[in-house]
Amino acid sequence: MKVRTLWPEDVAKVRQCLGLTDDALASDVTALKDWLRKQPHLGPLVGVDEDKWLQNYLILNKNSVERAKANLDSYFSIRWIMPEVFQQRDMADREMELAFDNTCIAFMPGLTAEGHRVVVYSHFTDDSTHFQPQHLAKRLFAIADICLAEGVDRVSDIVILDLQNTRASHLAKYNLAFVKNLFDHGWKAYPERVAAIHIINPPSVMEMTLNLFKPFLKQKMRNRIQIHNKLESLKDHIPLESIPSDYGGLGPSCRDMNRAWQAKMVERRELLDTVANHKSREHLRPDSRKHVTSWTDLGVEGTFRKLSLD
Repeated sequence: MKVRTLWPEDVAKVRQCLGLTDDALASDVTALKDWLRKQPHLGPLVGVDEDKWLQNYLILNKNSVERAKANLDSYFSIRWIMPEVFQQRDMADREMELAFDNTCIAFMPGLTAEGHRVVVYSHFTDDSTHFQPQHLAKRLFAIADICLAEGVDRVSDIVILDLQNTRASHLAKYNLAFVKNLFDHGWKAYPERVAAIHIINPPSVMEMTLNLFKPFLKQKMRNRIQIHNKLESLKDHIPLESIPSDYGGLGPSCRDMNRAWQAKMVERRELLDTVANHKSREHLRPDSRKHVTSWTDLGVEGTFRKLSLD
């Protein structure tokens, strides 16, 4: 099964939803390129089509040039802040093979009428022996890097969290400093928009799960979380075509999409290795700080500093 085939109608739908035109995008890309060339510590965007990549980054940032400028600093800096998720991006090695075998990240094909893409996260087994949050983040960032290179064809994501096999032993693997970096830096570097989070098969550790992640979510994101005690209610919110067959939908199975994305990442290994080196040059940063270790260290100048994510 192939993934990431861009359909012209999907691209058109996203641009329509965001009010984008070819002329406006071209003008904004030029503005971003000019700004990027004036930042001694950022760039260049080697290994990708710079215009296409910046166009996709603008779409992720709701076509806001200023928001994109602020988040680009995070994009280049996160490779120093979380190096473990950008190193060794071979998705076919033994550790990553185990990661794909025990944890599902499935981006479903097709968009909803509103331009959303459905993403499914679940554990295939309740055995947490081979589960590592770093591998989860490595996969998410790899998918984001492929999308930025090939095309962002969605307005936002609808996330299905299947927690049937989630156990306290999975949650114990999450280091709080790692989770904080993931939300504080990762989400700024790759500002994916989330329209809704649907939790299905809530486990006995449901409260523990929410308590782990809720402190890192803004209130508006918390308000988008819906818990489904019955699987049938999921169909009231998501079209059948975007629901995996595992949950009674018409879409492909979670296992098929999970492995299809692994194949895609293996296919784009050269790209993933190349963009992993999109690192900020901290010794050239235009202030006295030499090493970025937190968001407040990023040194985003002027009005960009207080921009927040939607």
